[in-house]
Amino acid sequence: MNKKIFLFLFTICTLLQANAQFGFGKLEDIKEVQNKTLLVVLDEVDDNLKKKAQKKPEKYNEIIEIIEVYNKALKAAFTANWSYSQNIRFVTEKEFQQILNDKNQKNQYAYFRNKLEGHFKGQVRMQAGNYSFELRLPNKNKSVYEMIYTSQHPNEADLTLIIQQFQNYLNSRVKRKEQNYSRKNFQNEIAENSKLLKEKTLLLDEASVSSKLKKEISKVYKYNYKFTSKEEIDEAIISKNPNFAYVRAMPLYQQMNDNQQWDQNKFIFIQYAINAEDGKILGYSTPSSVSFGSITPSNHDTTPKDLKEISENI
Repeated sequence: MNKKIFLFLFTICTLLQANAQFGFGKLEDIKEVQNKTLLVVLDEVDDNLKKKAQKKPEKYNEIIEIIEVYNKALKAAFTANWSYSQNIRFVTEKEFQQILNDKNQKNQYAYFRNKLEGHFKGQVRMQAGNYSFELRLPNKNKSVYEMIYTSQHPNEADLTLIIQQFQNYLNSRVKRKEQNYSRKNFQNEIAENSKLLKEKTLLLDEASVSSKLKKEISKVYKYNYKFTSKEEIDEAIISKNPNFAYVRAMPLYQQMNDNQQWDQNKFIFIQYAINAEDGKILGYSTPSSVSFGSITPSNHDTTPKDLKEISENI
């Protein structure tokens, strides 16, 4: 059975001794990204898709709208949040391919791209459940960083979170080397950051928490909280509201099935408490099923156990 395992790591990846063996870039690659213009590849409404929309507008106009909304959100999120590179350039898939095919041009850039299968050919899946993002140098075989995000279609708030975590990873790798930061230093930093939860209202997506947590939250979390909608959480993320943190489940392990598609039944989720102001990790909870020797799926919903672990260092 041909299966591929992808390990997703946030800033705390350094605690798990993340390095190039998991497909992430070397330190020199990470620094090289900083000195290059970053190409942000937009999804493209190509001529083929336009022709299909003329024949079957009820089907393909919706796909075009999804692409246009995604591109608008991606531009807004990068413009407001990306600071790791000095310059950003938004390009279409066609323009991107032209740059890659030009030996004189391609090494001037790093690039950020959505790798959703078929997405760049205009065949976006209407029920897309997972987006795969990569940051890469054109002349390297491995990504500097990759991330899977479980969302039907990521909006500006989702993309803001994603961009923040890419930057957190890049900065943590540089910090680890230049400041001789150990895994213990990062553990202590997260423990210290968790104390910020005392001063914030923790937003919990009411559609992504267990029924048990709704009944027992007062037993496991002693600070301010609010069960709310994802829309309110999105607003706090985009506005960088310093009064809020929020909980978001992210895949740790993903496994592909025989058709080389992400198998949602084999996700293992870590629950993160994230600062709405800047995307910093304030706490996290790992499922008991996490093991480098086996992969046991875990639930996406936040549980009493998760909040108890998140609040342990407060």
